Amino acid sequence: MTQLTTEHFELHDSNKDKRYQEQKISNMQDRIEILEKAIEHLNKIVIDLRENKLDNPEPGRVILTKKTENLTDEDLNA
Repeated sequence: MTQLTTEHFELHDSNKDKRYQEQKISNMQDRIEILEKAIEHLNKIVIDLRENKLDNPEPGRVILTKKTENLTDEDLNA
């Protein structure tokens, strides 16, 4: 049976901390990927709005075209 010495507990704590830090890094990388996809999607929307913008009768208002109005959940998750 393993001796429950101070070194044993220090090693156990060290290993536990390493796994925790690796898990934190992995979670942060996942979040970064999600944010990058969201930014790409928003950039596409801005480009579509700029390309498809009509002469606006009222300043400050954007008239949306059918292409932009009919976005589906699949488009948002793409």
